[in-house]
Amino acid sequence: MSDSANPTATQSSPVPPTIDEIRAATRASVQAKIAASALDKGKKKRKAAANRNDNDDPPTYAWYGRNLVRNGCGPFERFHPVVEFGVRYEITDPDERVAPEALGPEERRFFDIWEILKAVIPGLADDMINLGGDVQTRRSACAQLEAGAKGCRSDDTGGLKIAILDWLLPPPPPPLPGQDPTPLPVLTPPIPKRGKKAPRGLNHPVTAAALRPIAYPDTPETYEKMKEGDKKFKILGRKLPAFMFAWGQVYDKENVEAGYLQGHTMRAAVRHIYLGPSAALEPAGSGKGKAGNAAINGVTALTARDIAYVACQVRVSGFLRGYLLTFIKVRFAMSSVEEWNLMDDEFSYRVFYWKVVESLRDDEGQAILDRFNKDVFGNLTSNSQSDNTSDDSEDEVEVMNRQRVAKRTRPTPTPPSE
Repeated sequence: MSDSANPTATQSSPVPPTIDEIRAATRASVQAKIAASALDKGKKKRKAAANRNDNDDPPTYAWYGRNLVRNGCGPFERFHPVVEFGVRYEITDPDERVAPEALGPEERRFFDIWEILKAVIPGLADDMINLGGDVQTRRSACAQLEAGAKGCRSDDTGGLKIAILDWLLPPPPPPLPGQDPTPLPVLTPPIPKRGKKAPRGLNHPVTAAALRPIAYPDTPETYEKMKEGDKKFKILGRKLPAFMFAWGQVYDKENVEAGYLQGHTMRAAVRHIYLGPSAALEPAGSGKGKAGNAAINGVTALTARDIAYVACQVRVSGFLRGYLLTFIKVRFAMSSVEEWNLMDDEFSYRVFYWKVVESLRDDEGQAILDRFNKDVFGNLTSNSQSDNTSDDSEDEVEVMNRQRVAKRTRPTPTPPSE
């Protein structure tokens, strides 16, 4: 009787691959993904992950990089240091790992972004760990992620710098039944939608008013001092600009939060980026037109980092006064800067970004995120993400947080006795 016919014959077990074989296979797989990602540059946006099928090409690193910008990674992150941190963290014995809440500020940011990378890119953590000491391949993969992120950021800026001109002034109320819509207000003097952004920033009264730090007086003298670069009227990343507040909001040093993130420009920019241009001025909860970036990128709730990204884009696309995605994106759209940079004269976008994130860290910040999520997605679900940032002097966000604590601890007045 042959062994194959003998059910009791000993069956040989497959030999597990060696570490070197695992690393070689992983290297070949990752390098193939890098090559595919390099060929993917210049392609149009891919369909939403939920709508993909087996006939679609697999997502590339560049495609995932586009998603990461709108999934809380921020516009300024370098992915390679994050991945190297993540690999070291994952291979450390669990009993010896530092708890996330005990990490320093920079390492905590790395940890948070690493968790986002793992959630957005299937198999990334195993691939990066299995590469072992092959730092160069990890660096090349991260370069493709950053290329995709840069493309996403540029696309958002390009769309905002044109569309934002329709949102600089408050839109008219929706028409009553049977009435024709009221035309959007017209800027005076007009700002061309095409060409250089020179008429923006401090060169136009409307964008100058939007860029003005909310704590500075809203007077012609202030704008002249800002334009001259007066040391007492500097435009710095830690000073919140007026476009982050409700239209016409007057600064109240006793209640700095009054009107914060209640302006029409920020609302329209968030909807433009996550739902699409046609939804920017639509009523809350509506998403007119085809699926926007939220569906394509799998975003179901906005976080503090998403709001900070939009703020930077607004400043870059519409208000910038110097060289320089929903905040950072808003600020860029308003400026006269032609490209993305970390600095716009003395204004630091990195500081601005983290100040906005910091302002949305507690219960009051969560209430703001809930309001944005209800407006964009029709629900209150949101995930707060907090980060620490250091600064030497007190600014509006620090004052805001201190006042929030004071309000929560204020004793409830005793009703008068009858």
